[in-house]
Amino acid sequence: MAVGQRYPILPIPWIPEHTEMIPAGVLTIGDEHGGAGSNCMELIATSLAAAARDGLTPQQAASRAVAEAVQSRQRLPGLGHRVHTTDPRVAVLFEMARTEQAAGDGIQFMTAVELEVAARLKPIPMNIDGALAAVMHDMGFAPAAGRFLFIVGRVAGITAEVAEEHQRERPMRIKFDVEYDGAPPEPE
Repeated sequence: MAVGQRYPILPIPWIPEHTEMIPAGVLTIGDEHGGAGSNCMELIATSLAAAARDGLTPQQAASRAVAEAVQSRQRLPGLGHRVHTTDPRVAVLFEMARTEQAAGDGIQFMTAVELEVAARLKPIPMNIDGALAAVMHDMGFAPAAGRFLFIVGRVAGITAEVAEEHQRERPMRIKFDVEYDGAPPEPE
C-alpha cells in the first residue's frame, strides 16, 4: 500500500482467520514474554563456564550469580510467576529429565539460584522458562534455542485459545470501556 493510501474497509462483522491470529500471537513474544528462556540459558551457560574456569560448583556459581544480580539490581531470568508460588511444571520437567538421565549442571545451577534468592531476598519460584532453560542447557542446546522452544509451546496454546474464542465468542466484541486520554487532535 502506498504512503498516504487509505486502509481497506473490513467487512463487519470481521473475524480474523485462524491463520492471522496465531502468528499475531507469536509476534508478541519478545524479551518480556518468551525471552526469559534464552536469557536464562545465557545466564546458565556463562555462569557455569566461569565456574568451570574458577573451579566452582554449580551451587557456588549460583551464589555468585545472585550476588552479582543483587549488586547490579538486575532481575534474574527464569524466576517469578504471576500466579504460582511454586510452578508445578518445574518439578515435573526436572523429574522427567532425571528419569531420562538428562539432568546435569543446568538443573543444579537453577535449583541453587532459586534457593539463594530465597535466602538473600525472598522466595521467588523458578518458572517454566527457568526449568526449560536448565534442561535445554543440560541437553546441549545453545542459549538462543530457549526462545525457539518457547515459541513452539506457545503456538499450541495460542491455537487452543483461538479455537475456543471462535467457538464461544461473538465477533467484534469489546469487553471493557475505552476512553481516549491522549493529546487532543490538532486543528486542521
